[in-house]
Amino acid sequence: MDWTCEFDETLRETVKHLIDEIVIVEGEGQMATSTTGRMEIAAIHPVLAHEQSALFTSEWVDPREVAAAQAVLAPQGLSGLADTEWGNDDEAERFLKYVLGRS
Repeated sequence: MDWTCEFDETLRETVKHLIDEIVIVEGEGQMATSTTGRMEIAAIHPVLAHEQSALFTSEWVDPREVAAAQAVLAPQGLSGLADTEWGNDDEAERFLKYVLGRS
């Protein structure tokens, strides 16, 4: 997912210092498409080399625990992956033909 982020002037130096680093960002965002989104950064923190946290772990975690933590009540099915903005029109068909190399 590619995010375009905006931040308050108070975070400018921190953001500049963390360019090209792996970070954890907190804020509010919205998906624009299935692969892009925009976010307003509220906080940004570097991820230290080899850091193990709840977000990054090499230990096995029970999927039921993950589902409960993320409030997943039931399987989402393929419809959970669908892009509701994708239309089935001539422009979409031309795009698919170009990308998939179909004639």
